[in-house]
Parts: sequence; structure tokens; C-alpha cells
Amino acid sequence: MSFPRQPAEWAPHAACWTAFPYDPEQWFEPLAEAKREFVAFARALAEFGGERVEILVANDRVASEAKAALAGSSCRFNAVDRKSTRLNSSHTDI
Repeated sequence: MSFPRQPAEWAPHAACWTAFPYDPEQWFEPLAEAKREFVAFARALAEFGGERVEILVANDRVASEAKAALAGSSCRFNAVDRKSTRLNSSHTDI
């Protein structure tokens, strides 16, 4: 049986995919703090790391919030079909 290879974090790759935090039940710390840290992380990757950053968003409200928080960055936003995909904050079950 063959399994897909998972490259190391430092291996060359096309983009960093991550998800904007939105569900307070998934965070031990306050959600507002998690969002601030996420925005700093995404900006650092996009601006200083030179990476393409693709951000998954759970719905229109989350998309609007993420876009406002990351205005002026090169981050790209991607809607997730919640009927077929479970979005689990900063990582996904895709």
C-alpha cells in the first residue's frame, strides 16, 4: 500500500494553507487572542517569509472578519463548503 508523502515544514512548497479561527469552543485561550496571534502569523508568512498564504474561511461572516483583519496583505481567502468539509479552526480535516 502506498501513502502520500508529507514533506517537512521547511521543504519547498507552493503555499501555506491554514484556517481563520472562528469557534470559541475550539480554543483554550480567548478567541480574540487567538485571532490576533493568527493575523500576526499570517502577515509574517506573507510579508517576511515570502510565502503564498491561503486562508480557509467557514462562512461569509468569518470571511469578512478575516479580510478586514488582514487588509493590505497578500493573503488569499477561500470559502469552505461546510456540508462536505469539517473546518477545524487552524487546521483542517480535509
